[in-house]
Amino acid sequence: MRKIIFILSIILSSVNLIFAQDITVTATISSETAGIGEQLTYSIAASGGSGNLPQPKLPAMPEFKVYNSGTSSSFQFVNGQVSSSVTYNYTLIPVKEGTFTIGAAQISYNGKVYQTQPLTVKVIKGSQQAGQQQPKTSVEERFFNQNQAGELFIRTIVNKSKVFV
Repeated sequence: MRKIIFILSIILSSVNLIFAQDITVTATISSETAGIGEQLTYSIAASGGSGNLPQPKLPAMPEFKVYNSGTSSSFQFVNGQVSSSVTYNYTLIPVKEGTFTIGAAQISYNGKVYQTQPLTVKVIKGSQQAGQQQPKTSVEERFFNQNQAGELFIRTIVNKSKVFV
């Protein structure tokens, strides 16, 4: 029994070594120039690992309001090779004018720290969208002020006679 446990532990530890891979982490921004109050999409993509890739640690961004916009992930097992990729999306809304550098985001994976490259964004006073009128309130104000109590109610109705798969 001890031999079986010993052999299984060796096999499992060797599988971990086989699948331990370095990852690549990159950052992108939807536009290098934006007006105050306009939305930018900041994306951090991590790929190459064989397991769950952790959420990144974002740099300080006091010049922007930052909102999580969701995550996209994929897992592949092709010809014995395992890889996964995750993209973390954030909405950035500039709050003041100037040229700002978004520092490197970090992801810790398998005892190593991986960093993105810094990005530069130029924020101007007016809107970048020519010909379009700016709304009087910002996006987040319209979204969060729709229900000032901060509560959201969802009503679902289940069809008892038909099942959809």
